[in-house]
Amino acid sequence: MNLNTTVIDRIKKNYIQIDSERYNQIKEFLCLIWNKFKKIILIKEVDYENYSEQLNTLIDFYDPKKNPATRLKAIEKLPSYDIINEKINISKDQFQNMLELKIIYEIKRTSNNHLLLTPEGFIFYLALINSKNYDDIYRLNTFVIQNYEKMLFEKYREYVFEKFENLQIEEDIEINLSNKEIAILLFFLINGSIGEENMFKRNSMEVEIAINCIVQAFNKNIEMNEETRYNEEIVPIRILQRDLSTLQKKIRYAIYSEKSIYYLKVQEKDYVISSLRKVLENKERNEMIGRWNNLIKEYNYWRPLLRQENVCFYDFNAVNSIEKDIIRIS
Repeated sequence: MNLNTTVIDRIKKNYIQIDSERYNQIKEFLCLIWNKFKKIILIKEVDYENYSEQLNTLIDFYDPKKNPATRLKAIEKLPSYDIINEKINISKDQFQNMLELKIIYEIKRTSNNHLLLTPEGFIFYLALINSKNYDDIYRLNTFVIQNYEKMLFEKYREYVFEKFENLQIEEDIEINLSNKEIAILLFFLINGSIGEENMFKRNSMEVEIAINCIVQAFNKNIEMNEETRYNEEIVPIRILQRDLSTLQKKIRYAIYSEKSIYYLKVQEKDYVISSLRKVLENKERNEMIGRWNNLIKEYNYWRPLLRQENVCFYDFNAVNSIEKDIIRIS
């Protein structure tokens, strides 16, 4: 059974009718959380009267492909239960019940706990504000729930199929990575561009030329010199922008990419190393060693510039480990 359907069914079962006192408490409680939440996540122009658009924006916030560091920064601006409860007195039992039903979600951080409204919770909130009062008993509008539930189901289904596509990608990765794509991944590893703190920025033309030359040294299997480095037929511009989108689909979006900022996601490092090892096992060993040596020579040529531009996080021991583990140079 679909998880989303289970959650919605439980909401229907538990909250199909609500007495007036609980109704007002829960509605005000969720309204306060949502008002805080939407100010943070509705960055783009969103029609505040268009609930479908708001729901889509909320679902996008929970997208598993989103950068976790960016989401945590937003979450840390959200209030805790204690802060909200100062304004709206809601019982611990009611609060716990909403947590269990996934109407709200609590993120526990060192400094504080923060409350998020879930997509299911937003649908429940819409049902609340569209409910009708019959002798101090509010009946939820189940049509509202079912209507928005379809949208949520479609999005969850999309996430599920993306997972299956990634499984297919993992199976086929040995025949799908080009030498240029291998070089891009190796660059992120040897440069130490892993995690948001070690992000790689294309912040100057020199940095742009450097990454292009390093990738092409491996891709073309040549030792670069002053003539080849500035020959656009050998070293085309904008390699990352042009080639990364195709690579991302093959490696389950393991590289964070936004505007001119890139880094290998920490949680995907082992996956990328394992994938590269599989790919290179099927390549001619001496040829790969030659390509690797050309890449390292070119990287070392540009390393002082990259360090000067604050985009170099090179670590000798880490590179030595990559050389032994992936390239298999003893």
